[in-house]
Amino acid sequence: MYLLSNLQTNVEAHLSFLLHFSFLCLPALASKVPCCRVVELARAEVSGNPRPNAAVKRFAKIPVEDAEAGCHELFRELGLCAPVKVEYPTMDGMKSIPYIRISSWAQWLLDTNRLWRQFVGVGSWERMQVVLGEYWARFRELYPNHEVFTLPCDLKRTIPFYSHSDEGRTYKSKPIYVLSVHGALGRGTSSYVRKQKHKAELSKLQMGLNFIGNTWATHMMFTSVVRQFMNERTDCLDILLDIFASDCEKLITEGVTSSDGTKTVFMLHIATKGDLPALAKVGGLTRTFSHVCKASSSRTASKGICHYCKAGQERNEHGQVDCPFEDFSLQPSWLPTMHTSDPWLREPTLLRGIPLDRSSRAQFFETDIWHNMHLGCLKHWVACAFVSLIERLGLAPLQGSVEAKFSWLTSDFKAFCRTRKISPYLSEISRATMAFPMSSACPLGQWSKGVVSTHFCQYLETLCDRYGVGESDDVVLCAIVI
Repeated sequence: MYLLSNLQTNVEAHLSFLLHFSFLCLPALASKVPCCRVVELARAEVSGNPRPNAAVKRFAKIPVEDAEAGCHELFRELGLCAPVKVEYPTMDGMKSIPYIRISSWAQWLLDTNRLWRQFVGVGSWERMQVVLGEYWARFRELYPNHEVFTLPCDLKRTIPFYSHSDEGRTYKSKPIYVLSVHGALGRGTSSYVRKQKHKAELSKLQMGLNFIGNTWATHMMFTSVVRQFMNERTDCLDILLDIFASDCEKLITEGVTSSDGTKTVFMLHIATKGDLPALAKVGGLTRTFSHVCKASSSRTASKGICHYCKAGQERNEHGQVDCPFEDFSLQPSWLPTMHTSDPWLREPTLLRGIPLDRSSRAQFFETDIWHNMHLGCLKHWVACAFVSLIERLGLAPLQGSVEAKFSWLTSDFKAFCRTRKISPYLSEISRATMAFPMSSACPLGQWSKGVVSTHFCQYLETLCDRYGVGESDDVVLCAIVI
Protein backbone atom coordinates (compact mmCIF):
# COMPACT_ATOMS: atom_id res chain seq x y z
CA MET A 1 0.00 0.00 0.00
CA TYR A 2 1.41 3.38 -0.94
CA LEU A 3 1.34 6.50 1.18
CA LEU A 4 -1.96 8.25 0.43
CA SER A 5 -2.76 11.90 0.80
CA ASN A 6 -5.21 11.21 3.61
CA LEU A 7 -2.74 9.26 5.75
CA GLN A 8 -2.14 11.01 9.06
CA THR A 9 0.47 9.85 11.51
CA ASN A 10 -0.07 10.24 15.25
CA VAL A 11 2.00 12.59 17.40
CA GLU A 12 4.72 9.98 17.85
CA ALA A 13 5.43 9.71 14.14
CA HIS A 14 5.65 13.45 13.41
CA LEU A 15 3.30 14.26 10.54
CA SER A 16 1.76 12.84 7.45
CA PHE A 17 3.52 13.74 4.22
CA LEU A 18 1.00 16.03 2.56
CA LEU A 19 -0.19 17.71 5.74
CA HIS A 20 3.44 18.62 6.41
CA PHE A 21 3.71 19.82 2.81
CA SER A 22 1.19 22.58 3.56
CA PHE A 23 2.14 23.36 7.14
CA LEU A 24 3.76 26.80 7.22
CA CYS A 25 1.16 29.22 5.99
CA LEU A 26 -2.08 27.68 7.16
CA PRO A 27 -3.35 28.65 10.63
CA ALA A 28 -5.67 25.66 10.76
CA LEU A 29 -2.77 23.25 10.34
CA ALA A 30 -0.57 25.18 12.75
CA SER A 31 -3.31 24.56 15.32
CA LYS A 32 -3.46 20.88 14.31
CA VAL A 33 -7.08 21.19 13.14
CA PRO A 34 -8.18 18.30 10.89
CA CYS A 35 -9.59 19.19 7.47
CA CYS A 36 -13.09 17.95 8.32
CA ARG A 37 -13.13 20.45 11.20
CA VAL A 38 -12.14 23.25 8.80
CA VAL A 39 -15.13 22.36 6.60
CA GLU A 40 -17.48 22.27 9.60
CA LEU A 41 -16.27 25.67 10.80
CA ALA A 42 -16.71 27.11 7.32
CA ARG A 43 -20.28 25.80 7.14
CA ALA A 44 -21.06 27.30 10.54
CA GLU A 45 -19.66 30.64 9.40
CA VAL A 46 -21.72 30.60 6.20
CA SER A 47 -24.92 29.73 8.04
CA GLY A 48 -24.42 32.50 10.64
CA ASN A 49 -22.89 35.25 8.49
CA PRO A 50 -25.01 36.93 5.79
CA ARG A 51 -21.87 38.05 3.95
CA PRO A 52 -19.25 35.32 4.34
CA ASN A 53 -15.83 35.48 2.70
CA ALA A 54 -15.67 33.93 -0.78
CA ALA A 55 -12.96 31.46 0.26
CA VAL A 56 -14.98 30.42 3.33
CA LYS A 57 -17.98 29.69 1.08
CA ARG A 58 -15.80 27.44 -1.07
CA PHE A 59 -14.55 25.55 2.00
CA ALA A 60 -18.13 25.10 3.15
CA LYS A 61 -19.03 23.33 -0.11
CA ILE A 62 -16.37 20.62 0.34
CA PRO A 63 -17.91 17.22 1.29
CA VAL A 64 -16.95 16.33 4.87
CA GLU A 65 -16.38 12.69 3.93
CA ASP A 66 -13.74 13.81 1.41
CA ALA A 67 -12.42 16.81 3.34
CA GLU A 68 -8.72 15.99 3.03
CA ALA A 69 -8.62 15.90 -0.77
CA GLY A 70 -10.97 18.87 -1.18
CA CYS A 71 -9.22 21.08 1.35
CA HIS A 72 -5.74 20.38 0.00
CA GLU A 73 -6.86 21.16 -3.55
CA LEU A 74 -8.27 24.48 -2.34
CA PHE A 75 -5.18 25.19 -0.19
CA ARG A 76 -3.00 24.90 -3.27
CA GLU A 77 -5.33 27.03 -5.38
CA LEU A 78 -5.38 29.80 -2.75
CA GLY A 79 -1.61 29.76 -2.32
CA LEU A 80 -1.73 28.33 1.20
CA CYS A 81 0.67 25.47 0.49
CA ALA A 82 4.43 25.69 0.52
CA PRO A 83 5.42 25.77 -3.18
CA VAL A 84 8.07 23.09 -2.91
CA LYS A 85 8.30 20.37 -5.50
CA VAL A 86 6.93 16.93 -4.66
CA GLU A 87 8.80 14.28 -6.63
CA TYR A 88 8.47 10.53 -7.18
CA PRO A 89 11.12 7.85 -7.84
CA THR A 90 11.31 6.72 -11.47
CA MET A 91 11.76 3.01 -10.62
CA ASP A 92 8.93 0.63 -11.41
CA GLY A 93 6.73 0.09 -8.41
CA MET A 94 8.04 3.21 -6.67
CA LYS A 95 6.32 5.89 -8.73
CA SER A 96 3.62 6.55 -6.13
CA ILE A 97 6.00 7.25 -3.23
CA PRO A 98 6.32 11.04 -2.76
CA TYR A 99 9.40 12.82 -1.45
CA ILE A 100 10.59 16.41 -1.15
CA ARG A 101 14.28 17.15 -1.54
CA ILE A 102 15.77 19.07 1.37
CA SER A 103 17.29 21.42 -1.21
CA SER A 104 13.75 22.29 -2.32
CA TRP A 105 12.78 23.16 1.25
CA ALA A 106 16.00 25.18 1.63
CA GLN A 107 15.42 27.07 -1.63
CA TRP A 108 11.91 28.15 -0.67
CA LEU A 109 12.85 29.01 2.93
CA LEU A 110 15.80 31.07 1.67
CA ASP A 111 13.68 32.92 -0.89
CA THR A 112 11.07 33.77 1.75
CA ASN A 113 13.62 34.80 4.42
CA ARG A 114 12.68 31.92 6.72
CA LEU A 115 15.74 29.69 6.46
CA TRP A 116 17.77 31.21 9.31
CA ARG A 117 14.81 31.12 11.67
CA GLN A 118 13.71 27.58 10.88
CA PHE A 119 17.19 26.01 10.75
CA VAL A 120 19.33 28.22 13.01
CA GLY A 121 16.80 29.82 15.37
CA VAL A 122 17.83 33.42 14.67
CA GLY A 123 15.95 36.38 13.25
CA SER A 124 18.19 37.67 10.46
CA TRP A 125 20.70 36.74 7.78
CA GLU A 126 23.37 38.80 9.53
CA ARG A 127 22.79 37.17 12.92
CA MET A 128 22.90 33.73 11.32
CA GLN A 129 26.43 34.32 10.05
CA VAL A 130 27.63 35.48 13.48
CA VAL A 131 26.13 32.47 15.28
CA LEU A 132 27.33 29.95 12.70
CA GLY A 133 30.86 31.38 12.86
CA GLU A 134 30.92 30.70 16.60
CA TYR A 135 29.28 27.28 16.16
CA TRP A 136 31.92 26.01 13.75
CA ALA A 137 34.74 27.41 15.91
CA ARG A 138 33.43 25.30 18.78
CA PHE A 139 32.87 22.34 16.46
CA ARG A 140 36.54 22.52 15.39
CA GLU A 141 37.62 22.21 19.03
CA LEU A 142 35.65 18.97 19.35
CA TYR A 143 36.38 17.51 15.90
CA PRO A 144 39.60 19.12 14.59
CA ASN A 145 40.01 16.43 11.91
CA HIS A 146 36.55 16.81 10.44
CA GLU A 147 36.68 17.16 6.67
CA VAL A 148 34.32 20.15 6.65
CA PHE A 149 37.33 22.31 7.53
CA THR A 150 39.03 21.34 4.27
CA LEU A 151 36.16 22.53 2.06
CA PRO A 152 36.09 25.90 0.28
CA CYS A 153 32.59 26.76 1.57
CA ASP A 154 32.18 29.72 3.92
CA LEU A 155 31.42 28.19 7.33
CA LYS A 156 29.58 31.34 8.42
CA ARG A 157 27.01 30.42 5.77
CA THR A 158 27.10 26.65 6.36
CA ILE A 159 24.08 25.38 8.28
CA PRO A 160 24.43 22.08 10.23
CA PHE A 161 21.42 19.79 10.25
CA TYR A 162 20.37 16.33 11.44
CA SER A 163 18.24 13.72 9.77
CA HIS A 164 15.83 11.70 11.87
CA SER A 165 14.33 8.28 11.17
CA ASP A 166 11.26 7.22 13.08
CA GLU A 167 8.37 4.79 12.90
CA GLY A 168 4.89 5.73 14.01
CA ARG A 169 1.29 4.93 13.21
CA THR A 170 -1.17 6.19 10.64
CA TYR A 171 -4.65 7.22 11.71
CA LYS A 172 -5.66 3.61 11.04
CA SER A 173 -2.82 2.41 13.29
CA LYS A 174 -0.71 1.03 10.46
CA PRO A 175 3.08 1.28 10.94
CA ILE A 176 4.65 4.09 8.93
CA TYR A 177 8.28 5.09 8.38
CA VAL A 178 9.19 8.80 8.44
CA LEU A 179 12.44 10.49 7.37
CA SER A 180 12.81 14.19 8.15
CA VAL A 181 15.52 16.75 8.92
CA HIS A 182 15.91 19.65 11.32
CA GLY A 183 18.53 22.23 12.14
CA ALA A 184 21.14 21.43 14.76
CA LEU A 185 20.49 24.88 16.23
CA GLY A 186 17.21 26.39 17.30
CA ARG A 187 15.50 28.80 19.64
CA GLY A 188 16.22 26.70 22.72
CA THR A 189 13.78 25.35 25.31
CA SER A 190 11.17 27.14 27.39
CA SER A 191 13.53 26.96 30.40
CA TYR A 192 16.39 28.33 28.27
CA VAL A 193 14.32 31.34 27.21
CA ARG A 194 12.76 31.85 30.64
CA LYS A 195 16.26 32.16 32.14
CA GLN A 196 17.22 34.66 29.42
CA LYS A 197 20.12 32.47 28.26
CA HIS A 198 19.44 33.37 24.64
CA LYS A 199 20.48 36.96 25.43
CA ALA A 200 23.99 36.09 26.61
CA GLU A 201 26.96 37.51 24.72
CA LEU A 202 28.15 35.31 21.88
CA SER A 203 31.25 33.90 23.61
CA LYS A 204 29.08 32.68 26.51
CA LEU A 205 26.00 31.79 24.49
CA GLN A 206 24.79 28.23 25.10
CA MET A 207 23.42 27.85 21.59
CA GLY A 208 19.78 26.87 21.71
CA LEU A 209 18.46 23.41 20.97
CA ASN A 210 15.81 22.98 18.31
CA PHE A 211 12.92 22.53 20.76
CA ILE A 212 10.82 25.70 20.73
CA GLY A 213 8.35 26.06 17.90
CA ASN A 214 5.83 23.82 16.25
CA THR A 215 7.37 20.65 14.83
CA TRP A 216 5.47 21.32 11.62
CA ALA A 217 7.67 24.39 11.12
CA THR A 218 11.04 23.24 12.51
CA HIS A 219 11.25 19.77 10.89
CA MET A 220 11.28 19.37 7.12
CA MET A 221 9.75 16.17 5.79
CA PHE A 222 11.64 14.17 3.18
CA THR A 223 9.34 11.16 2.87
CA SER A 224 7.09 8.74 4.72
CA VAL A 225 6.17 5.21 3.65
CA VAL A 226 3.79 2.65 5.08
CA ARG A 227 5.83 -0.27 6.43
CA GLN A 228 3.68 -2.79 4.58
CA PHE A 229 4.95 -1.38 1.30
CA MET A 230 8.55 -1.42 2.56
CA ASN A 231 8.15 -5.10 3.45
CA GLU A 232 6.84 -5.86 -0.03
CA ARG A 233 9.44 -3.73 -1.80
CA THR A 234 12.64 -4.56 0.11
CA ASP A 235 14.81 -2.09 -1.83
CA CYS A 236 12.41 0.80 -1.13
CA LEU A 237 14.45 2.31 1.71
CA ASP A 238 17.72 1.96 -0.20
CA ILE A 239 16.25 3.84 -3.17
CA LEU A 240 14.93 6.68 -1.00
CA LEU A 241 18.16 6.94 1.01
CA ASP A 242 20.14 7.12 -2.23
CA ILE A 243 18.05 10.09 -3.39
CA PHE A 244 18.35 11.71 0.03
CA ALA A 245 22.14 11.22 0.18
CA SER A 246 22.63 12.70 -3.29
CA ASP A 247 20.68 15.76 -2.24
CA CYS A 248 22.71 16.14 0.97
CA GLU A 249 25.93 15.93 -1.06
CA LYS A 250 24.68 18.70 -3.32
CA LEU A 251 23.79 20.90 -0.32
CA ILE A 252 27.37 20.93 0.97
CA THR A 253 29.24 20.95 -2.34
CA GLU A 254 27.07 23.32 -4.38
CA GLY A 255 24.89 24.99 -1.79
CA VAL A 256 21.65 26.86 -2.43
CA THR A 257 21.41 30.35 -3.90
CA SER A 258 18.40 32.63 -3.50
CA SER A 259 16.39 33.33 -6.63
CA ASP A 260 17.57 36.94 -6.68
CA GLY A 261 21.20 35.79 -6.51
CA THR A 262 22.04 37.79 -3.39
CA LYS A 263 22.46 34.98 -0.85
CA THR A 264 24.15 31.56 -0.97
CA VAL A 265 24.13 29.02 1.85
CA PHE A 266 25.62 25.58 2.31
CA MET A 267 24.11 22.87 4.49
CA LEU A 268 25.96 20.00 6.14
CA HIS A 269 24.33 16.73 7.18
CA ILE A 270 26.32 16.28 10.42
CA ALA A 271 24.56 13.16 11.78
CA THR A 272 21.47 11.00 11.63
CA LYS A 273 19.37 10.21 14.69
CA GLY A 274 16.84 7.58 15.65
CA ASP A 275 16.18 4.71 17.99
CA LEU A 276 18.48 1.69 17.77
CA PRO A 277 16.30 -0.33 15.33
CA ALA A 278 16.09 2.69 13.01
CA LEU A 279 19.86 3.27 13.09
CA ALA A 280 20.52 -0.41 12.37
CA LYS A 281 18.19 -0.20 9.37
CA VAL A 282 19.48 3.00 7.73
CA GLY A 283 23.12 2.19 8.49
CA GLY A 284 23.11 -1.52 7.69
CA LEU A 285 24.81 -2.04 11.06
CA THR A 286 26.27 -5.46 11.89
CA ARG A 287 26.75 -4.65 15.57
CA THR A 288 23.39 -3.85 17.16
CA PHE A 289 21.54 -4.32 20.43
CA SER A 290 19.53 -7.16 18.86
CA HIS A 291 22.67 -9.32 19.07
CA VAL A 292 22.75 -9.19 22.86
CA CYS A 293 23.29 -12.64 24.38
CA LYS A 294 20.17 -14.28 25.79
CA ALA A 295 22.04 -17.15 27.46
CA SER A 296 25.44 -17.95 28.97
CA SER A 297 26.51 -19.61 25.72
CA SER A 298 25.26 -19.73 22.14
CA ARG A 299 26.00 -21.58 18.91
CA THR A 300 27.14 -18.47 17.06
CA ALA A 301 29.44 -16.01 18.78
CA SER A 302 27.97 -12.51 18.99
CA LYS A 303 29.66 -9.86 16.84
CA GLY A 304 28.85 -7.18 19.39
CA ILE A 305 25.91 -5.01 20.41
CA CYS A 306 27.33 -1.50 19.96
CA HIS A 307 28.18 0.22 16.67
CA TYR A 308 30.72 2.45 18.45
CA CYS A 309 32.76 -0.30 20.09
CA LYS A 310 33.02 -4.09 20.38
CA ALA A 311 31.07 -4.45 23.61
CA GLY A 312 29.16 -7.73 23.65
CA GLN A 313 31.55 -9.45 21.24
CA GLU A 314 32.25 -13.12 22.00
CA ARG A 315 35.30 -15.25 21.33
CA ASN A 316 35.28 -17.40 18.18
CA GLU A 317 37.66 -19.30 15.93
CA HIS A 318 38.07 -16.29 13.60
CA GLY A 319 40.01 -14.23 16.10
CA GLN A 320 37.22 -12.47 17.99
CA VAL A 321 37.95 -12.00 21.69
CA ASP A 322 35.53 -11.71 24.57
CA CYS A 323 34.49 -8.13 25.28
CA PRO A 324 31.65 -8.23 27.85
CA PHE A 325 29.24 -5.34 27.66
CA GLU A 326 28.49 -5.80 31.38
CA ASP A 327 31.96 -4.51 32.25
CA PHE A 328 31.39 -1.22 34.09
CA SER A 329 34.79 -0.94 35.72
CA LEU A 330 36.89 2.22 35.46
CA GLN A 331 38.84 0.62 32.61
CA PRO A 332 36.30 -1.62 30.82
CA SER A 333 37.63 -3.98 28.15
CA TRP A 334 35.42 -2.40 25.50
CA LEU A 335 36.77 1.14 25.98
CA PRO A 336 39.98 0.67 23.89
CA THR A 337 37.84 -0.75 21.05
CA MET A 338 35.93 2.50 20.49
CA HIS A 339 35.92 3.33 16.76
CA THR A 340 38.56 0.74 15.92
CA SER A 341 36.45 -1.01 13.27
CA ASP A 342 33.42 -0.09 11.19
CA PRO A 343 30.09 -1.70 12.17
CA TRP A 344 29.01 -2.40 8.58
CA LEU A 345 29.98 -4.61 5.65
CA ARG A 346 29.61 -1.83 3.09
CA GLU A 347 29.64 1.91 3.65
CA PRO A 348 26.14 3.22 4.43
CA THR A 349 24.47 5.25 1.71
CA LEU A 350 23.98 8.21 4.06
CA LEU A 351 27.76 8.73 4.32
CA ARG A 352 28.27 9.09 0.59
CA GLY A 353 29.69 12.40 -0.57
CA ILE A 354 29.63 14.29 2.72
CA PRO A 355 32.60 15.39 4.85
CA LEU A 356 33.19 13.29 7.99
CA ASP A 357 35.58 12.77 10.83
CA ARG A 358 37.16 9.65 9.34
CA SER A 359 38.53 8.53 12.71
CA SER A 360 35.01 7.96 14.06
CA ARG A 361 32.66 7.45 11.12
CA ALA A 362 30.22 5.38 13.18
CA GLN A 363 29.61 8.46 15.34
CA PHE A 364 27.53 9.78 12.44
CA PHE A 365 24.78 7.41 13.62
CA GLU A 366 23.79 9.15 16.83
CA THR A 367 21.88 7.22 19.46
CA ASP A 368 18.69 8.70 20.85
CA ILE A 369 19.32 9.44 24.53
CA TRP A 370 15.58 9.55 25.27
CA HIS A 371 14.97 6.05 23.89
CA ASN A 372 18.09 4.72 25.60
CA MET A 373 17.00 6.19 28.92
CA HIS A 374 13.21 5.87 28.98
CA LEU A 375 13.01 2.50 27.23
CA GLY A 376 16.39 1.21 28.40
CA CYS A 377 18.05 2.17 31.67
CA LEU A 378 14.91 3.43 33.38
CA LYS A 379 12.94 0.24 32.73
CA HIS A 380 15.54 -1.53 34.88
CA TRP A 381 16.01 1.24 37.42
CA VAL A 382 12.31 2.04 38.00
CA ALA A 383 11.37 -1.62 38.44
CA CYS A 384 14.27 -2.21 40.85
CA ALA A 385 13.35 0.97 42.77
CA PHE A 386 9.75 -0.16 43.30
CA VAL A 387 10.84 -3.64 44.39
CA SER A 388 13.46 -2.17 46.75
CA LEU A 389 10.81 0.02 48.35
CA ILE A 390 8.51 -2.95 48.81
CA GLU A 391 11.20 -5.17 50.29
CA ARG A 392 13.10 -2.66 52.44
CA LEU A 393 10.95 0.33 53.38
CA GLY A 394 9.13 -0.68 56.58
CA LEU A 395 6.52 2.05 56.76
CA ALA A 396 2.84 1.65 57.63
CA PRO A 397 1.49 2.03 54.06
CA LEU A 398 3.75 -0.76 52.85
CA GLN A 399 2.68 -3.63 55.06
CA GLY A 400 1.30 -7.09 54.41
CA SER A 401 2.00 -9.35 51.45
CA VAL A 402 3.96 -8.31 48.37
CA GLU A 403 0.68 -8.23 46.42
CA ALA A 404 -0.86 -5.94 49.02
CA LYS A 405 2.11 -3.59 48.83
CA PHE A 406 1.92 -3.47 45.04
CA SER A 407 -1.80 -2.78 45.33
CA TRP A 408 -1.17 0.16 47.67
CA LEU A 409 1.46 1.56 45.31
CA THR A 410 -1.03 1.32 42.43
CA SER A 411 -3.71 3.20 44.37
CA ASP A 412 -1.23 5.84 45.50
CA PHE A 413 0.10 6.27 41.97
CA LYS A 414 -3.41 6.80 40.61
CA ALA A 415 -4.03 9.45 43.29
CA PHE A 416 -0.74 11.11 42.32
CA CYS A 417 -1.82 11.18 38.64
CA ARG A 418 -5.15 12.75 39.53
CA THR A 419 -3.39 15.45 41.57
CA ARG A 420 -0.94 16.20 38.74
CA LYS A 421 -3.67 15.91 36.08
CA ILE A 422 -1.75 13.12 34.34
CA SER A 423 -3.45 10.53 32.18
CA PRO A 424 -1.19 7.53 32.78
CA TYR A 425 -0.55 5.20 29.85
CA LEU A 426 0.10 2.42 32.38
CA SER A 427 -1.61 2.72 35.76
CA GLU A 428 -0.78 -0.60 37.39
CA ILE A 429 2.28 -1.29 39.56
CA SER A 430 2.38 -5.05 40.03
CA ARG A 431 4.53 -8.14 39.78
CA ALA A 432 3.57 -8.44 36.13
CA THR A 433 4.41 -4.85 35.13
CA MET A 434 7.74 -5.06 36.98
CA ALA A 435 8.53 -8.62 35.80
CA PHE A 436 9.03 -9.70 39.39
CA PRO A 437 7.50 -13.19 39.78
CA MET A 438 9.72 -14.05 42.76
CA SER A 439 12.45 -12.55 44.93
CA SER A 440 15.19 -14.29 42.97
CA ALA A 441 14.21 -12.51 39.73
CA CYS A 442 15.79 -9.27 38.54
CA PRO A 443 12.97 -6.73 37.97
CA LEU A 444 12.50 -5.20 34.52
CA GLY A 445 9.75 -2.81 33.50
CA GLN A 446 7.27 -4.30 31.06
CA TRP A 447 6.20 -1.32 29.00
CA SER A 448 6.89 -0.04 25.51
CA LYS A 449 6.08 3.66 25.93
CA GLY A 450 8.78 5.99 27.17
CA VAL A 451 6.25 8.24 28.91
CA VAL A 452 5.56 5.43 31.40
CA SER A 453 9.13 5.74 32.68
CA THR A 454 8.64 9.50 33.01
CA HIS A 455 5.42 9.14 35.01
CA PHE A 456 6.89 6.49 37.31
CA CYS A 457 10.01 8.61 37.96
CA GLN A 458 7.87 11.63 38.83
CA TYR A 459 5.85 9.47 41.20
CA LEU A 460 8.93 7.94 42.79
CA GLU A 461 10.26 11.41 43.52
CA THR A 462 7.13 12.40 45.46
CA LEU A 463 6.95 8.98 47.15
CA CYS A 464 10.52 9.30 48.40
CA ASP A 465 9.88 12.87 49.58
CA ARG A 466 6.93 11.64 51.64
CA TYR A 467 8.25 8.38 53.01
CA GLY A 468 11.97 8.05 52.29
CA VAL A 469 13.79 11.23 53.28
CA GLY A 470 14.89 11.05 56.90
CA GLU A 471 13.06 7.78 57.46
CA SER A 472 15.83 5.31 56.71
CA ASP A 473 19.61 4.88 56.70
CA ASP A 474 19.39 1.98 54.26
CA VAL A 475 21.99 2.63 51.56
CA VAL A 476 19.76 1.13 48.83
CA LEU A 477 16.82 3.34 49.73
CA CYS A 478 19.04 6.38 50.10
CA ALA A 479 20.38 5.72 46.58
CA ILE A 480 16.80 5.75 45.26
CA VAL A 481 16.10 9.07 47.01
CA ILE A 482 19.27 10.62 45.56
